Amino acid sequence: AGRKRFPEKDRDGEEMGQVKRYGRKWVAVFWAMAAGLAFQAVPVQATEVARPAVTASQLVAEEKAAREFVRQKRYDRALAVFRALAEKGDPEGDYGLGLMAARACGMKRNDGMAVAHFRKAAQAGVPEARYALGTMYDTGRGVRQDIRQAIVWYERAAAGGNSAAQVRLGTLNLLGRGMPRDYRKAFGWYGRAAKAGDAKGLY
Repeated sequence: AGRKRFPEKDRDGEEMGQVKRYGRKWVAVFWAMAAGLAFQAVPVQATEVARPAVTASQLVAEEKAAREFVRQKRYDRALAVFRALAEKGDPEGDYGLGLMAARACGMKRNDGMAVAHFRKAAQAGVPEARYALGTMYDTGRGVRQDIRQAIVWYERAAAGGNSAAQVRLGTLNLLGRGMPRDYRKAFGWYGRAAKAGDAKGLY
């Protein structure tokens, strides 16, 4: 008998052989892909240069140096130090930058910039910055004049022991500006300022 054209056994054997060959091929491909994916999944760690921690004493020393530069009218040096402090997250740096912008020290007077720096430092709890922000609202420099907002910041500054804010609150109570006139509160604020050593509280 002649050989069958499509013998089932032979076909099955050939197909099984193909399956085995393709199986081995695709298994190899699968593992290659898996290895590639695994390689891609490994996060590449960026090399970072460790920055030395800044201590509170170092910040205080830099703040003192910046104020000394201002006293010496070396405004470019003072600005550099205040900016560095602000970048480190020290609110005293923002307060210093606000003062320099408001007083045109080493730059043109910029009330808007001053308000922005004062606000940032005030929100961080610096009493002097809170008083400064109050004066900006009080006089309408860099912001719309708003005596009520001024009082809010004066009160926060006064609560933090700022004697200038205490004197100003005494005056506002005495004059009845932005609030009902109240002599008792006025002299109460003056008294607190005087106890803190502010001569203006003695008026």
